[in-house]
Amino acid sequence: MKKYFFFLLAFILLFPALVYAKDEDFYFDVLTDTHLIREKDDSFRPYPSTEKIVDYIIKDRPDFVIHVGDMIHVSYGKKDSDEAIYDMWKKFDNSVYLPFKKANIDMFVTKGNHDVLWGAGPIYKKIWADRKFTKDIKGSPLNYYTFEHKHCFFIVMDGSGVWVSDKQRAWLKEQIKKGAKYRAVFVISHLGINGSKRHPDDHMDKVAIDILSSAPYKITLISGHHHKYDVCNHTKKLKNIVVGTAGSDVNAMWVKFHVKGKNVEFEPKWLSEMQQE
Repeated sequence: MKKYFFFLLAFILLFPALVYAKDEDFYFDVLTDTHLIREKDDSFRPYPSTEKIVDYIIKDRPDFVIHVGDMIHVSYGKKDSDEAIYDMWKKFDNSVYLPFKKANIDMFVTKGNHDVLWGAGPIYKKIWADRKFTKDIKGSPLNYYTFEHKHCFFIVMDGSGVWVSDKQRAWLKEQIKKGAKYRAVFVISHLGINGSKRHPDDHMDKVAIDILSSAPYKITLISGHHHKYDVCNHTKKLKNIVVGTAGSDVNAMWVKFHVKGKNVEFEPKWLSEMQQE
């Protein structure tokens, strides 16, 4: 009898490894804050770093890409015309969206403050309303949504502002409940758990953070906004990875994620180091 008991115990302990075989491992890349360079005549062009990072990611052939917001750069305190904002999206499409699309690499997005605030929200809706993802999503990129990939769950929030609406909080609670059946759960939001020296108050509100912290399993929260790379272990089960900016003259970077079984590995990729290889 003891023999069968130990056999059953060993099976239970090894079951996850049996279910999530090596062919279920996968990679995905995350970039954020591509912004745009504003010329003196108020025209726009992409950062050279953005175009180079997109080229590196395409050569790497990840399963998919996630952009964590601030795709364009509508400015605070400067009333950009609709024509100017459409031109920003055209420059973003040519440097980021279309290269990934032509390479058959799906790109999931979440809005950043420079994408939707200061009068840019209606145009964001027009741009993204009709864009279809290769993978089915539940929800809308205009607000918040989820998708699955190889037994992993991705919860994409609207983290473009500090406060999370009551409606999104209720939705988030439901997604956290659903996450228990997956081998790994990721939450994507432009704003993360902490502020920074540059923007000390720019972080997700406490109620939303508490909802994420309440999960009985590990969550990897991926955010941007602060233009620096950082890893914060908020609790033993909630880790926030802040991805640095891709659109920059200095310290441009992205992060490569590798899901192995139930383990999540990640590697910061600095453009300056890649170009030296």
